[in-house]
Amino acid sequence: MWRNCIVETTHARCQFEIGGINFQIIFKTRCLPRGEVGGSRGLVTRELLCVIDGMCHDPNRLAIIRRLTQVHNMLYKFKSKAAGDLIMLEPTGRKVLQAIGKEPGAKGIIEVTQMDNAIAALRDAIAREEADLKEAQIAALAKGEVPPTGPEVSLRQKAVPFIEMLTRCLKEEQPIVWGV
Repeated sequence: MWRNCIVETTHARCQFEIGGINFQIIFKTRCLPRGEVGGSRGLVTRELLCVIDGMCHDPNRLAIIRRLTQVHNMLYKFKSKAAGDLIMLEPTGRKVLQAIGKEPGAKGIIEVTQMDNAIAALRDAIAREEADLKEAQIAALAKGEVPPTGPEVSLRQKAVPFIEMLTRCLKEEQPIVWGV
């Protein structure tokens, strides 16, 4: 979706396409180096300043732009009295919450009574991801293809801190909240 991002010291100008419609937006930045960033959303998720393509009065396009910039800027900050805060980027937090059967949203709570099931669900999701990767590797080798290496950061690496937080909170009978 992201085609080109030029990053300056005070702003980033990015072009992208949604449903055949071209957009160009400018993000305000504070600490980014000069240079080009090809297709990297992570470095330019800053405050949206304006839509450049002359269609900024179209409410449908503005709604799409707002959703894109808000989703990619979101962080999940999980808090509890039993453990330190755990911060996850939106895609990781969403994946973890979906794995435990929670609706990914701006606010939420995991009650103590739900924590055993949440821990089991995360462990099952990790085992499924690892089994799927192993199966794909075996299938690729059988076909004489290069086996897939899997994601750069596995679900195990992303979820273990959350499992540890759930375990501590369960032991001390404290809920986990986010967005409050």
